[in-house]
Amino acid sequence: MKKNWVISVGNDWGHFFFNGTEKEAESMRCHKANWEHAMTKKRLATIEEIETQKIDPCWNHPNFKNTNRYYCECPKCKK
Repeated sequence: MKKNWVISVGNDWGHFFFNGTEKEAESMRCHKANWEHAMTKKRLATIEEIETQKIDPCWNHPNFKNTNRYYCECPKCKK
């Protein structure tokens, strides 16, 4: 089943939406990691992100299911 994903690319390359299955999203994430020589992560997009077409840039986003926290200066992480 196709879903909306957010793929985040490190080294300040940014984030982008991807629509596809989890296998397709993982393939795209791997491709971008190799292409940009950067760390990449994927997660499901939130309903708010889909509606506004604005990606939350926080790498500590709950949908990443991180076990560790990343350095981030967004208002949510600065609390």
